[in-house]
Amino acid sequence: MKVLRFWLIILAFFALAVVLTRWPARSQSSPGQGTQIQATDTQKTNVKEYIELLGSDVQQEKAQIMGAVLALNKEEAEKFWPIYDEYEADLAKLNQQRAQNVQEYARSYSQLSDERANALVKAELDSMKQRTELANKYHERVKASLGPVNAARFFEVDGQLNSIIDLQIDSSLPVGQD
Repeated sequence: MKVLRFWLIILAFFALAVVLTRWPARSQSSPGQGTQIQATDTQKTNVKEYIELLGSDVQQEKAQIMGAVLALNKEEAEKFWPIYDEYEADLAKLNQQRAQNVQEYARSYSQLSDERANALVKAELDSMKQRTELANKYHERVKASLGPVNAARFFEVDGQLNSIIDLQIDSSLPVGQD
């Protein structure tokens, strides 16, 4: 099972690397050669950092990463960090529920009934919906305190870090086992 989990993580990062190296290049209408080289270097750096983050406890480092990316002045920081702390507390509850659902699925994988499988999928979908609602709620608060550009940066980085946390949670799934 550990070997399968390892290969799933490797596969996920390979897919992430492919997306990160090709998607921005396609989205540019007519990039100059210098811009293309710069984008490629940035993408390579991002993939390397994502791989390093997957092996770390992203949840513990999330605030530090966020602070480095946003580079807020004192006034902005005083407005933002209380909102961020509330958001993270609410998000942690949702992540805990999701982790419990994933663990339940993993425990009952070999004897999963149709009813239980359906209930677990519905719980996962509900979790996704709750996270979207939470992001919408806090987007308005972050936007009001930092402005739309910094709010967009916050949610971009937050989404990337949450994807890594989701991969860490999902690594306990017994994919491909009977």
